[in-house]
Amino acid sequence: MYCLEGYILEQDEECLLLKVNQIGYKGFKIFKENFALNKLKLLYVINYKNEYSNDLLFFESKKVRDLSELILNIKNIGISTIKKIFKNVSEENFIKICKEQDINTLNKISNLSESICKKVINEIRFKLFNEKYNLKQMNVINSLNKLGYKLSDIYKSIQNIDLNLSEEILLSKAILNLNNYGN
Repeated sequence: MYCLEGYILEQDEECLLLKVNQIGYKGFKIFKENFALNKLKLLYVINYKNEYSNDLLFFESKKVRDLSELILNIKNIGISTIKKIFKNVSEENFIKICKEQDINTLNKISNLSESICKKVINEIRFKLFNEKYNLKQMNVINSLNKLGYKLSDIYKSIQNIDLNLSEEILLSKAILNLNNYGN
């Protein structure tokens, strides 16, 4: 099931009831708007299943539905993460945040932990933009993070550095870039 077209019988801030061919489907709303009751509406759907739940998620946008499906494949991420992201961030802003690796903005807007924001951004960057970090880059990222640098600044600093350099030189160039951000 990818989408359903039916009549919205009930809705509140969290859930809605959609009637399709005399069958009622109740699930979570992953959008802010309230629609007129008893009007025909096309909604995109994810049937989210894990060992604890079997829930429907309703989306107004196909793109948000597809992004949510990518995010839900991340370990230890569920419905509450999707709600926090897409009830507070537009699809365009979310993609921009991921592209720019702006963990701090996603953290502030969605109120998710920094580690969850990092996982989400890395997954979206990998799946949408086919960008991934190698072991050498991850060692540099983790080292700089332990030194107290912000993750979003770290990601920006290593973005344009040649990956063929040794880990030490990569680290020193990243630190130089980070110090330039402070000026």
